Amino acid sequence: MLRRVLSCLVLLFCSAAFAQKNIEIEGVNDALTDNIRNHIGEISEAEQQRPRLLKQKITDSIRDATQALGYYEATFRYSVEKDTLHIVVNAGEPTLWNAAQISIAGEASVLKPARQLMEAAPFHSTQVVDHSVYEKFKRELLEACQANGFLDAFYAESRLLVDVQQHRATPILKIEGGQRYRFSAPTFEGSKLDQNLLQRLSPIEPGSYYSKTTLTKLQRNLQQSRYFREIDVRTSKVDGHTFAIAVHLSDAPRHQFSVGAGYGTDTGPRAKFRWERPFVNTQGHKLTTELSISQPTQTLAFEYHIPLRKPLDESLNLTTSWERKLVQDTSSTIGTLGFFFSDRYDQTWVANYGATFYNESYQQGNEPRKLVAYIAPDFNLTQIVLPEGVDPLSGRKAWLDVLGSTPSLGADASFLRTDIGYKQIFNTFGQQLLIARVEFGAINTGSIEDIPSSQRFFTGGDQTVRGYDFESLATKDANGQLIGGRFLNAGSVEYSIKVAERWRAAFFSDIGRAYNDGNEPWHKSVGIGARWLSPVGQIRVDFAVPINDEVKGFRIHIFIGPPL
Repeated sequence: MLRRVLSCLVLLFCSAAFAQKNIEIEGVNDALTDNIRNHIGEISEAEQQRPRLLKQKITDSIRDATQALGYYEATFRYSVEKDTLHIVVNAGEPTLWNAAQISIAGEASVLKPARQLMEAAPFHSTQVVDHSVYEKFKRELLEACQANGFLDAFYAESRLLVDVQQHRATPILKIEGGQRYRFSAPTFEGSKLDQNLLQRLSPIEPGSYYSKTTLTKLQRNLQQSRYFREIDVRTSKVDGHTFAIAVHLSDAPRHQFSVGAGYGTDTGPRAKFRWERPFVNTQGHKLTTELSISQPTQTLAFEYHIPLRKPLDESLNLTTSWERKLVQDTSSTIGTLGFFFSDRYDQTWVANYGATFYNESYQQGNEPRKLVAYIAPDFNLTQIVLPEGVDPLSGRKAWLDVLGSTPSLGADASFLRTDIGYKQIFNTFGQQLLIARVEFGAINTGSIEDIPSSQRFFTGGDQTVRGYDFESLATKDANGQLIGGRFLNAGSVEYSIKVAERWRAAFFSDIGRAYNDGNEPWHKSVGIGARWLSPVGQIRVDFAVPINDEVKGFRIHIFIGPPL
C-alpha cells in the first residue's frame, strides 16, 4: 500500500514538474519560433513519461510549423534538462513562390473584384512561401465569385505544388464559375406598412445580378428605418438561377418613449423626454415630440416626417417649436414653424432646404424688448462621421448653415447669416489623439441692433472657448451689456493621451471672439482635462484659465457626451 502511495506521489511530482518546463527554441527567426511553440503546445502525461512519443510530437510539430512558413528541409535536435526543453532548429533553405497558375472558367472571369484579386496575387518570386497567404487568397477569390452572383462556383483544382529540390512552390487554382444568379423581387410579410414603401426601402432591382453587398444593404436599410422590431431575411435558390428573397417583419411598437438626463457647466442639470411614433400611417409618416429642460433654456419641439421616393435619404419635414432662453444679457421667447426638404448624400452628408417662420420676443442687454415675426429661408449641410463606442479614435464633423430674411418677409432689416465649421479627431500615435476645431460666422446686415438676438453671434463655454461662461463673449455696449456680434471666429486644439483603461488626460488651448469691429480683442485660454470613459458615455472635466484678458481666475467645465 505504501509503495502505491509513493508511486502516485512520484508520478504527480514528475507530471507537475514537466508541466512547468520552459521551451527554449534557438536557430530560427521570431515567426518560426512562435509557430513551433504554438504547434508543440501542451505536452500530455504519456508524452512526458515516454521519450519516443515526445520525440514524435516534437518532430511532427517542427515539420508542420516550418513547412507552413516555407521551410521544407528543417532539421533539429533537442534535450531535456531539469525544467527546460531545449530545441535547436536549422530551418534550411527557404522555398520561394513560383508564378501562380490561376484561372476562372465562364462569365465569372470578367468580374472586376476577381480580376483585381488575380492581378494583385501575393505570390512574388522573391518572397518565402507562407501557407496562410495561399489559403487566404484562395478563400477570397472564391468568395469574390460567389458574392457577385456565381453562387455555384467551386474549385475544380486547388493545390500548392512544391518542388523541394528547386525550393519553389507553385499555386494552382482553377475555378468553375457556373451561371450567374439574378434577384427576383423581394416579398414582405408581417408588416402593416404599404408594400410600395417596403419596396422603396429595398435596394434590390428585380432581374439584377445577385450581390452579397446589396443583400446586406437590404438588411441595413430595414434596420435604419426604425419601422420594425424584428427582421428576418430568408433566401433561397430557385429554378432558372434566380435568387428569391422573403422578408418576414414585425412592426415596432406604435409608441416609443425615452427619458434622459445630463449635466454641463453651460446648462447645469438637464433633462429630456422624447415620445416617438415610428409610423403614424401605412405610408410611413413619423411623429416625434421632444421636451428639453435646463436652467438657461426650455424647449418643446415637434417634427412630422414624410418619407419620399428614397425613404432613408429623402423626406419632407414639418417642424414647430417653443423655446424660452435666459442666458447672460439675453432674454427671449421664440415660437417657430418650419418646412424642410431633407436629402442625404453618400451616407454621411445631410442637406436641408426650407424656411422657418419665427415669432420672437426678445430683450438684448439694455435694448427695449422687441416682438418680431418673420420668415427666414434656410439651407444647412452637415456631416458627422464617428465610430461607435465611448472612445472613438477617429471622426469628423462639418457644418454649413445659411439663413436670411428681408422686410418683405417680416424682418426689421435684411440680413444673411452664414455659419461654417469643421472638427476632426486625428489619430496621431496609437491611443494619442489630436482634436482640432475651427468655426467662422458672418452676418451681412446694416446694423446688429436690427437683427433678432437669436441670429446674433455669441461664444464662450464648454464647447467653444473654455475658461469663459456660456455665450459670455461678444461685442458690448457702452454700459458693458452684451449686444452680440456680426462676425464669429473660434478655434481649439486638444491633445489627448490615454493614461488608463477608462481614463484620458487632455491638454488644450482655445481662442475665439464674436465681434462687430475687427479691432475687438481675441479671447484665449489654456487648460488641462480628464476624460472618464464611463459605461454611459464620455464624461469630460476641464480646468481652463483665460490668458491676457479682463476675465480673471479659472473655470471648471463638465460635459457628458461624444468628443465631436
